[in-house]
Amino acid sequence: YQLAAAIDDAKPHFTHIVRGADLLESTHRQRWLQQLLGLEQPAYAHVAVLLDSAGKKLSKQNGAPPLNNHQPEQNLRQCLQHLAQPAPPSSARRVPEMLDHATEHWSMEDNQHLLNNVLLFNSHTNPSPVTLANRSTV
Repeated sequence: YQLAAAIDDAKPHFTHIVRGADLLESTHRQRWLQQLLGLEQPAYAHVAVLLDSAGKKLSKQNGAPPLNNHQPEQNLRQCLQHLAQPAPPSSARRVPEMLDHATEHWSMEDNQHLLNNVLLFNSHTNPSPVTLANRSTV
């Protein structure tokens, strides 16, 4: 798995890889393999994992309900709500309209809590994580 992931991440045109923080330890191994193989190393970001009310990671293996692929608009509205984004107006009924609204109203000042949960690896330095902002309790 580690070798396959390292090679897959180093594919041409992959400049940034965003993963859940639960994969942080694997990233160290994969970067090491990329270095040994002489592969390009993309920049990595690790974001906080969504947890349920019991503190378990939301995943299929933990019984989290799946997203309904037939309701992309509802999925996107729920995602934007979780990210503390302003809700798109009710007139925005299609995904492109909703994404346009989210993009127009995105503000890092209003979403500093997101930066507190992101770790970034610079692809040109050693594989130790660097925080983008002072981390609060995750």
